Amino acid sequence: MANYQVLEKDKVCVAINLSDESAAEEMECLAAQGFVFDDRTIVANSSEDAVFYYEKRRDNRSKKPLSEDEYFVDVSYDQIPFYRKRWFWVLSFLLFTPLSFIILITGECYLENDNQVYKLPRKQRTSLAFTSFVFMIVSFNSVLGY
Repeated sequence: MANYQVLEKDKVCVAINLSDESAAEEMECLAAQGFVFDDRTIVANSSEDAVFYYEKRRDNRSKKPLSEDEYFVDVSYDQIPFYRKRWFWVLSFLLFTPLSFIILITGECYLENDNQVYKLPRKQRTSLAFTSFVFMIVSFNSVLGY
């Protein structure tokens, strides 16, 4: 895996491996030709993968979201608090259901797919919170002996 800088001009994308010795010269030449730098670097296996991820992210930004609640989030998955990530919610649901319920009703949950971060849609979050609540009630009833 390497860090790539993607430059674009008239929907033509070029990825430059930042670890190459000639990266700075390439970027200067492309900038002189009118290529525009992307604001983020992309971690990928190859320059083709970097261009693919860049175009996918660019296309997702230009499309209107399917609903008001479901959309791409332009932050790194590492910047999201661990308790808002999908893996933590699943773990808390399995080990301590009230915590999963609290997480869902107090804010957003995020998931990562193809190196892109998405908010969990409101409908799914609501149904998961309802499921957590039902599991809590069933658990309390079994503990109390009803």
